[in-house]
Amino acid sequence: MDDTLWQRLHLLTALLPLGLLLAGMIVNVLGVLRGEQRRALSVAGILILAAGALATAISAQSGRLSARRLTQVLPQNRTEQIEPLLAEHVQSARAAAAMYYLAVVVCAAMLFSPMVWKPLARRRVLLVGDIVVLLWLAATGYALGRVADCGARLLRMECALAATADPWAATAGELAPPLDQRP
Repeated sequence: MDDTLWQRLHLLTALLPLGLLLAGMIVNVLGVLRGEQRRALSVAGILILAAGALATAISAQSGRLSARRLTQVLPQNRTEQIEPLLAEHVQSARAAAAMYYLAVVVCAAMLFSPMVWKPLARRRVLLVGDIVVLLWLAATGYALGRVADCGARLLRMECALAATADPWAATAGELAPPLDQRP
């Protein structure tokens, strides 16, 4: 696949894990609130979170290709200006992905552990575990938000260094041109 396509898709693939994390959290909260449907909602939440974990891997690959293109497009003296922010973005993304993967494992463990160890099947123990999982998912969401913020700063710096237009504004102009420019 073309590197420039991956670079363009990185903006979208980076948001997919965040959206799936939010959906997984909502389903898990519904599972806590609706005790009779807890098992079905927990399975659905785990599947949504697993899809989000897969999306982080796709986002990481598109990010690698985007970073490689970035270092090829910008002149060497300008690449040095962007490297610290790029390193921060990569480090934050790796940490957020690790938190995401761990969240999926912990959610699966919460679902299947009562089958192995019966005392965990009591409602109070499950409620405490659910609260811990939801707090971990919230922390993962915060980490993903930090990655997105760093990526947005990186994109704006790249546009300033390459003397190109802001891609968000350019895309908005293509999707919804001013009324006087519409056919």
